Amino acid sequence: MTQVTVEIPDNKLSFFIELVERLGFAQVEKLPAPLVLTEQQKNLVEAERNKMKANPDSMIDWEQARNMLNTD
Repeated sequence: MTQVTVEIPDNKLSFFIELVERLGFAQVEKLPAPLVLTEQQKNLVEAERNKMKANPDSMIDWEQARNMLNTD
């Protein structure tokens, strides 16, 4: 079986998915809806970024964080 990657304009995606399914060419995996943040959520994220930028020494590197994760 061959896999094909196709770029579809956003406004034509639902039509294309329905067409492919109805023609029986493939089973289409439904993609989750895009995440939409509220202004309040965006403000919280920006505030956290600003805290990190203001005090980068309070952060730990990825290797250290990964070692701290419980992988049991």
